Amino acid sequence: MKKRLLILVVSVCFLALLVGCFSSSATKTATVELAGNATTGYSWAYTIDPEGIVQDVSDDYNQDSAPGGMTGVGGTYTFTFESVSQGEATITFTYQRVWEDVPPIETVVYKATVDANGNLTLEKTQDTTTDNSADASADNSTDNSADTSANNSADTSADNSTGISVGSSSNNS
Repeated sequence: MKKRLLILVVSVCFLALLVGCFSSSATKTATVELAGNATTGYSWAYTIDPEGIVQDVSDDYNQDSAPGGMTGVGGTYTFTFESVSQGEATITFTYQRVWEDVPPIETVVYKATVDANGNLTLEKTQDTTTDNSADASADNSTDNSADTSANNSADTSADNSTGISVGSSSNNS
């Protein structure tokens, strides 16, 4: 009796695992990395238009390493998005001090395209730098390279200082 019960429990667990692997949907993600320096008061923010095509998964700022005692070190803002529904959206990033009533010192625009399979592609369409004041001392170096798009593989790749990392992740339980 115990042996049959054990076989039944193992079988049910195996089937649950098997069904979970085949029924989970792959989530396509893309990550944009932008150089910045939070110690200057500047930060990156974004808007998505229209909403409902892609959504933010996470955003983070990581300061670069610095020798002991050094302050004012720049870093990288990382924004991760995932596909929601088929279509196109514009993601506009602005680098500014939110309390100042002046245009951002940098604007970077990406076109996000989600195909019928949920694959997310990002294409940089604009990278504009504006000097609003003599104190535009933020580290706003960016890579103005050609368009970068998703490869939708399990590996991720990055596009230098204004990078896009793209990949697909699967939530296999």
